[in-house]
Amino acid sequence: MFALAYVLLPYSVTASVPVWLPFLCVLAVEVQFFVSGFRSAPPTPGSRLGRGPQEHDLFELSEWFELDLPQGGSIRVGAGELTAAEVAGWADIHADELADLAPGNYEVGPLRLDAGPEAIPRLVPPAAAHTRRRPRWSRHIAAAAVLVVLTTLLFVVPWRPGNWQRLSETNRASAEALYSQIATTIAGHPSQVRCDTAGHHVGVTQDADGLAIVGGRRAWLTPSICYTLYQLKTDRIRPDSAAAGRAIAVLAHEAWHLHGQASEALANCYGFQSGVAVGVELGLSRHRARQLMREQLATSLSDYTGSPAYLVPSGCHNDGRYDLRPGDSDFP
Repeated sequence: MFALAYVLLPYSVTASVPVWLPFLCVLAVEVQFFVSGFRSAPPTPGSRLGRGPQEHDLFELSEWFELDLPQGGSIRVGAGELTAAEVAGWADIHADELADLAPGNYEVGPLRLDAGPEAIPRLVPPAAAHTRRRPRWSRHIAAAAVLVVLTTLLFVVPWRPGNWQRLSETNRASAEALYSQIATTIAGHPSQVRCDTAGHHVGVTQDADGLAIVGGRRAWLTPSICYTLYQLKTDRIRPDSAAAGRAIAVLAHEAWHLHGQASEALANCYGFQSGVAVGVELGLSRHRARQLMREQLATSLSDYTGSPAYLVPSGCHNDGRYDLRPGDSDFP
């Protein structure tokens, strides 16, 4: 249950719990079951302990059939290791023995393939017969309870990943205002960032995560990028995730286009550097934000192998031609 709770709870709750702890708890439970099997009491003479199914397991899991006796009463037959057809065959073979029983209610089984002493019918008093039926109903009740809990979780827990469109209008407006404020700081003039839910400017069709008018005042981001930035700001994703780094880099990149930088390569170079401040604005520590941008810079070579126009220029390094903070040992 601890491991299940760890998986279902939001990152903001589980952030302080080491990822190995719930799985160590699960492992400890499994080891306990394994060890207890070896430490259990040795079988007593005449008991049926061994590698096959145990008596209590057969009783709990067996399918039971109720047959009427011609002399009055009935007999409950536990199928055990037998199939329904084999139970019918057993009843035919023992028809004479069953007919010789005194009227009453009997129970036999669960049956085994070797059909030993457990195949002898036992007279069951009415009260005992009622008690014997309880475990079966208790299993049904337990199964129904589990189904109710799982069904409730299905509707209460957000199993499906959230998205930008599922956010309230208030949350979306607040997030866009924050993105616009960040873009304004980088662009040097008032700018607006919009999340293009209609897909008119960015998205799969345009094969772009963001778009900005060079030197203009408006930029567009895909809903996916907007939602990742929102998750980062609200502590709903890990701050070291690659998705978070990518979203920060896209926002900073488009903001540099708004600043007037037309070159995709330089917008990337400057965006990785400005992305550190963007990450801090979204709630990251400066160390974590810089680490994310360094990862984005390091992977940009492989990410843009098919788009050379986006590859950062050779001077994009510490104290290089395109270093925004020359003399500062930290880059980006």
